[in-house]
Amino acid sequence: MSKTHAVTLAPDGGYAGENTAEGDSALFSLTSGTHDTANGFQALFSNSTGSANAATGHNALASNTIGSNNTANGGGVLASNINGNSNTATGHHTLNSNTSGSNNTADGADALTSNSSGTYNVAVGYFSLRSNTIGQFNTATGAGALLLSTGSANTANGAARF
Repeated sequence: MSKTHAVTLAPDGGYAGENTAEGDSALFSLTSGTHDTANGFQALFSNSTGSANAATGHNALASNTIGSNNTANGGGVLASNINGNSNTATGHHTLNSNTSGSNNTADGADALTSNSSGTYNVAVGYFSLRSNTIGQFNTATGAGALLLSTGSANTANGAARF
């Protein structure tokens, strides 16, 4: 018995709806999403109707189903995102736990890694805003900045500012 996949192999990774996929099980569940780019093992694996997403790295945006306008660069980046929109994440496991948070920017390994539904957060630096789960309107710049913060409307610049 052969398996049928939502995305069948196409030359040079080009698919219907102006989608692009390269890597084992990349864009595996796609049904009607358009303008998606998935590069890496299981990148955008669960994406069915989400559009205008870009995922590079193993499991990048792997759980995304309907979220749109997300950019994920790195292994496990935005891996738990389901319906969050307009997130940008770069670095190993950044925004890894995000499921529905939107309009977040994270740059640096494990930045905003615990965020689940927080919105409008900016984390730049290794472990910055790492403990934030639902807080919003936070800005953390520097390694470990706002590492333990779980509140909203906080700003910290410099390494390990709690």
